[in-house]
Amino acid sequence: MTKGRKKRLAVLIAVVLLVLLAVGVIWRLAFQPRETSQPENAPFTLITNSPDNTLMGGSVNGGVNGMPLDWDLPLPLYSFTPGPEWTQTQDAAQTANRLSFYYEDVYQNDQGATLTFTQEMAITGTQLPAGSTLTEGDTLILFSQGESTDGAYQNTDIYWIQGPSLLTIHCDRHLSENQMLEFFRQVDYSTPRQPVYAPITFQWREGQDGSGSYTVQGNPEIPEDYRFAGFSQPPAGYSLEASEIRVEYNCCNYLAQELRSEGGTRRLYLNCWLGTQEMRNYFRASSEEAVQQVTVKGNPGYLFCDANYGVVLWVAEGYQCLSLSIDGNTTPEILLELAQQVEPMERDTIPQLPSSLGA
Repeated sequence: MTKGRKKRLAVLIAVVLLVLLAVGVIWRLAFQPRETSQPENAPFTLITNSPDNTLMGGSVNGGVNGMPLDWDLPLPLYSFTPGPEWTQTQDAAQTANRLSFYYEDVYQNDQGATLTFTQEMAITGTQLPAGSTLTEGDTLILFSQGESTDGAYQNTDIYWIQGPSLLTIHCDRHLSENQMLEFFRQVDYSTPRQPVYAPITFQWREGQDGSGSYTVQGNPEIPEDYRFAGFSQPPAGYSLEASEIRVEYNCCNYLAQELRSEGGTRRLYLNCWLGTQEMRNYFRASSEEAVQQVTVKGNPGYLFCDANYGVVLWVAEGYQCLSLSIDGNTTPEILLELAQQVEPMERDTIPQLPSSLGA
């Protein structure tokens, strides 16, 4: 190829690149979603698609920031009464407690439709889909409707803000705006519901091979001056590897600690839940007959040991659910001696270390 042809080819390539760049810029300016200006106190910033201003969704304004441990809890538990044709199959009050920031009530009708009322903390910047907006009184409502490509799954949703809460009503059917507004009118904010409390109970869940685990059920009342329980100081021969309050199952109710023995040959795990909140599979045993009934500081519990693992499970103060497990061969006496060193701790005295624990 001659020098002239090479020069013309280089110019042509440069022109093509410039054209492609210009097309990309034009596309971004024309079609990139953008936030539309809203009043400063608007509950949502509306997100539209240029250039025709098609509504795509909304972003929560004026909500909370930061971590759940810093929020004002519990979130109010509002009432929803969709009508006599709907049967409630899940009651959020049965799991709500002092540290809750998410609730879900579920209903079904005779036609097999499912209706879900969700209440969660309104977090600034949360983005929600919407195809249109509705207004009821002073409340701005986002309306969304869709279906899967094969038409097998349909949904209709409305979203709105009430106080600290982001509220959602979801139906797995296509419903009209008026039908969803009628559901919206059935939410009562005047008198928040109270949790339904139940004492903690243990139930053995057995697998096909005879082994199994204890599941913990119930919803004990967590007092206003609640405390976690754990190791304020490592037991002799152990060092603290991780210690943190976790956000699990929509509550700030879980303290996890991990300790390592000198030489690193064995690990010790302490978990404390306030309430139950799906505390399961933290007590596994080869059979129910191999489990011992024990007491820890006067509290009834269960203990299991074999050549590779040991665990003790107990309840303290009526609302602290505790599981202490150890890797490797151990004895009931060693486990109970370690469990005796677990003590109540104020939140600000709990050692906080970066976690190496899995979620």
